[in-house]
Amino acid sequence: MSIKRKVSIKTTIQQAMDNMGIEDTRDLPIFQVWAVDADRKIGSFYSYKKKIVVLDVKDCRVKLPCDAVAVLGLLLGDHGCDCGLFFTKAFSLFGAPFRGSMDSASGFLVIDALSSNISCTSVKWKIQDNCIVFSGNYNGNKVTIQYLGYQTDDEGWPMVNENHIDAISQYIEYKNALRHRWRPVEYQISENAILQMKREWGRKLRDARADDDEPSLSDKMKISAMINDPMSGIGIALWNYNDYFFLQR
Repeated sequence: MSIKRKVSIKTTIQQAMDNMGIEDTRDLPIFQVWAVDADRKIGSFYSYKKKIVVLDVKDCRVKLPCDAVAVLGLLLGDHGCDCGLFFTKAFSLFGAPFRGSMDSASGFLVIDALSSNISCTSVKWKIQDNCIVFSGNYNGNKVTIQYLGYQTDDEGWPMVNENHIDAISQYIEYKNALRHRWRPVEYQISENAILQMKREWGRKLRDARADDDEPSLSDKMKISAMINDPMSGIGIALWNYNDYFFLQR
């Protein structure tokens, strides 16, 4: 991915207000809700930060932090919040079978790291109302959770990738235009204008997603090296399947 700087979501709201010519801040709370909603719709993995938290199991459930977007893994017990190396070690031990088993049918896998030797046990759980709900009785235990969450600025506002600014501000404009339907006729925005704003929001949303996934310079160099590798690159496939003699058959 390309390097993206984080900016406060206030920047997106301010741009939307400037575009709409709004100076009154009484709608700031709803603009903030729309801004977060737009960023979630963009849904880039690179928008969030990996975080670790230790929580208590009560009534067979664990309440997730309010900034959580997705849960990456669970460790039974208190393993601290400082480093993700323990999660990396656990994931690497079980590899693809571990990750492939994480589906709603068979139940997610919980790493049991209470002992010196990491072991894996199948424990079904699901997420309801921002809580992890266990199918078994783990009351009184602690769990270490690795999740993706929002970064916040000094004032507690969520931070987003700077390349999301244009898309998020467009979404705020579109949602605010929808509200004009309920205003007096002289202040309403036409349906065609609202439809155009919706289309523009969709275009900018896709641009933001694509920009998030753009390979960095080092990634491009690795891709180029793999393609041009004489032993395993695309040249082998071209020689086997697209050479002159193959085409003449």
